[in-house]
Amino acid sequence: MSEVERKYEDFKIGEIIPRGWIYEQLRRDRDGFVGHLDELANEEVGSRIFISNDSKEFIDKNMQNDKEHNWWNGESEGNWLDAIINLAYLLDSEELKQKIHSYVSELLRVKGDESYLGVYPSGYRYVEEFIDGELWTQSRIILAMLSYYTTTNNSEVLELIKKAADKTVEICTKKFKTSGIFNYRNLNAWGHGLMIVEP
Repeated sequence: MSEVERKYEDFKIGEIIPRGWIYEQLRRDRDGFVGHLDELANEEVGSRIFISNDSKEFIDKNMQNDKEHNWWNGESEGNWLDAIINLAYLLDSEELKQKIHSYVSELLRVKGDESYLGVYPSGYRYVEEFIDGELWTQSRIILAMLSYYTTTNNSEVLELIKKAADKTVEICTKKFKTSGIFNYRNLNAWGHGLMIVEP
């Protein structure tokens, strides 16, 4: 099979500057809900769950209430981070950039050699019962970190993404005895975990 010639060129966030009504909408998002969601929904988005995941309090509380969906805060926080990173660079907003730089710096500092990007504390990681939610939340934070990397070229972020992805593939391959992490019987009917392929 011959290689298909590229017809289009990719642009990084910030290389095309929004103007007019699109700019106004993005500015409203910055000043309103998106720019302040971590303050408005502190538990769901502002808890820094990916940074503080060694606290069992979040997982234990959610397991008691609804152990099928104890990953919801990780989903919300990861999706919001991806949105606010892109918004910060589309608007060239120093205020939003400072907010996300603070988050990413703390994430890099806390992770160190651990190389785990997820919401589960150490005793609950890569458990078959929770693997769907685990891979789903990993996919959300990795997408956000990829957005950050493509706008900043921060090599530490890319290195963490690679190590985290390698670790997940290695552990799931051994633990679930498959040639990869995509054995559907290990995922619940929603199949959220399959979205790990997106990043």
